[in-house]
Amino acid sequence: AIFATGEDGRVTYWNSGAERVLGWSEAEIVGQSIDVIFTPEDLATNAPAREIVTARTEGRAADERWHLRKDGSRVWASGSLMVMRDQRGEVAGYVKILRDQTAAREAHDALESSRQDLLEALEENKIARAEVEAASHAKDKFLAVLSHELRTPLTPILMAVGALEHLPDTPPLVSEALQMIRRNIGLEARFIDDLLDVTKITRGQLEIVREETDLHEVLDHAAAIVRSDLDERGQKLDLQLEARNVVLTGDRHRLQQVFWNLLKNASKFSPDQATIHLSSLNEDHSVAVRVRDSGFGIEPAELDRIFDPFTQENRDPGRKAGGLGLGLAIAKATIDAHGGTLRAESDGPGHGSSFIVTLPLNPEDSPRD
Repeated sequence: AIFATGEDGRVTYWNSGAERVLGWSEAEIVGQSIDVIFTPEDLATNAPAREIVTARTEGRAADERWHLRKDGSRVWASGSLMVMRDQRGEVAGYVKILRDQTAAREAHDALESSRQDLLEALEENKIARAEVEAASHAKDKFLAVLSHELRTPLTPILMAVGALEHLPDTPPLVSEALQMIRRNIGLEARFIDDLLDVTKITRGQLEIVREETDLHEVLDHAAAIVRSDLDERGQKLDLQLEARNVVLTGDRHRLQQVFWNLLKNASKFSPDQATIHLSSLNEDHSVAVRVRDSGFGIEPAELDRIFDPFTQENRDPGRKAGGLGLGLAIAKATIDAHGGTLRAESDGPGHGSSFIVTLPLNPEDSPRD
């Protein structure tokens, strides 16, 4: 848009670009005050007069502002006002060039709005993350205190049960009741130990005692512990321990806990009279142990989620899940701490499940070609 005004501010020239940008035709605007294109806000601050003063003083006045169109809508324009002088050097009027920058302004405003929205979202995310971390810390502290307080009264109960069991002439009915009490206290103690372990895991404080360990001995002990559960349901344990190199540096007690847990789960989710398969073999500089059952199986989408704390392995819809849902989470954290891997495999419901533990061997005991 290009237009000119006299010294009195009335329009004397108006090109087709000005008509296109501002809406008035030349016939409509010539003779009118140029103030009609200024917004009420700029008129209130005397912006047109200040622009003229700048142009007269410096020869040119540049600005960016909203201008009014004939229909009352607004257009964002960058402009340059220059003084026109006569032959004597006196001010004869002014000429102004305007460029329509509305689209660029709207894009800038949209970008600024998006940036502000992003900053607000980031701040909200930061606050939410801090709240989650605080809640997680409070949960860990609660579990640690709860586990300690729950375990404290078990010790004197076990001592009392042991003393009663060694009394002479204990009636068979009382003896059976004491054995039942001991078994249930042992079960509760394991639950509490699991709570303590998962608290240590979340704090990165899981303790691993590193010593030379024969993995086959660990597997034999785990199998012996679970044998009574298998016998109770008429299940068999098929052992195929074919690995020749099984010496590694690790925590034999925690590894035994891992394999006992995997074997117990295999029994739990397999039908009566089923066979549980426990095998080992050597891979590159490692030993792999597989626990395979013929139970209900695992949905593919659940294969990773089952290792999350407090997640129940509800594989069989006809069987009620028990426990706290911590066994696999602790097992995976234990194997991770040994530099190994624990993963689950299943072709889905009706096809059974396999849990594969891979542990690195001591360098001097790695398989050789």
